[in-house]
Amino acid sequence: MALLFSIMSSFWLSGMIGLNAEYFRLLLIGLFFIILVSIFFMKLSSLNLALESFGILIIAVMSFLIFPISTVMSFLRLSCYMMLYVLISNKALNFNVPYVVKIAAFLAIFAFGIQFLFSDYQYLNGFKRYSGLYYMHSAGFALLSQLLVFEYYLMSFSGKNHYGSVIRKTFVLILLMVCLFMTGSRSSTIITFCGLVYLNFRKNMLRKVLGIFGILCLGIWLFPIIENSSYFYRINTLFSRGLVDASSQNRLSFLENGFGLVESEYMLFGYGVGRFDDLYVAEFGERLAAHFYPLQWFVEGGIVYVILWLTFYFRLLISVSHSRRILGLLFLIVASINNGEYYFSVYILFLLIMLNNGGTDESHNSRNRLRGLGNGSMSVRRGY
Repeated sequence: MALLFSIMSSFWLSGMIGLNAEYFRLLLIGLFFIILVSIFFMKLSSLNLALESFGILIIAVMSFLIFPISTVMSFLRLSCYMMLYVLISNKALNFNVPYVVKIAAFLAIFAFGIQFLFSDYQYLNGFKRYSGLYYMHSAGFALLSQLLVFEYYLMSFSGKNHYGSVIRKTFVLILLMVCLFMTGSRSSTIITFCGLVYLNFRKNMLRKVLGIFGILCLGIWLFPIIENSSYFYRINTLFSRGLVDASSQNRLSFLENGFGLVESEYMLFGYGVGRFDDLYVAEFGERLAAHFYPLQWFVEGGIVYVILWLTFYFRLLISVSHSRRILGLLFLIVASINNGEYYFSVYILFLLIMLNNGGTDESHNSRNRLRGLGNGSMSVRRGY
């Protein structure tokens, strides 16, 4: 667990002490990979592998064997992600998820507080943006803040005391909302607000009234901060002038150019997991991330890879409660247009929260439901 929090803080720590973030993260994720491989093979006889998870792992391994240098980080991230998913969904590995979430929230608020006090912001796309734990990567911090906001909001209505009293949860929730606003991420903030409104209307009438009143009060309280951070100007520009800023135009150019990278003979299995950046550089002369998951999946793994990932997330989302399903769907929407795969630790936290069966007000047994979806799993039990 300490290693997981180190990975989560790796951008911030490396930025503070002047280390190369990529090499530092490669070391930490490599250690995480070794630990998970050891646990995975120790528990192998009692595991059931979903076919899509196995397929994604096979494509990642093949890509690594053919292009070891350019795909090593993607291979490690995907392998850790899939092994962790299999271990948790089979109850072979347990985390104290409320504890993990509380520590993640503390780290996020602490890192943002330090940056805010010392005006350590990133001037990106013409705006001041705070990146918290994801130093120089405000999109990653926005994803983390969005995930934590949803989790604390769901827990505030669950009747459980995982995150302390209602007052404490509300206080932390407000601080996390501040973190989210100050990242300057329009997609994360707008989608989070819409998600909170939707989840609030599913409660009883008293909670609806109190929830709407609370959201309005929070908005009034945060307005000066938002306006001073230039976030309000970003939203106003979006609605008044459309997608005219550099960030939006870059995403549109990725869509226009990216699908053209794939020649007919590579449409089925793609060019190799983790190779999108290299292909884009070779074709257009600049290194830019895809910023759109289906595009990245299609270029790197072809049609087969896209189907495997869509199946994986479909099975994951329908295996959990309705509220948590909304949380997961909105997170994936924002992640898909913000190059979320790059922020590995956020995805690990997302996986832990989604598979935390007792975490919401609607109790579900995701393990049984995952195994019952069309018999789409492959037993690796041995000794018969």
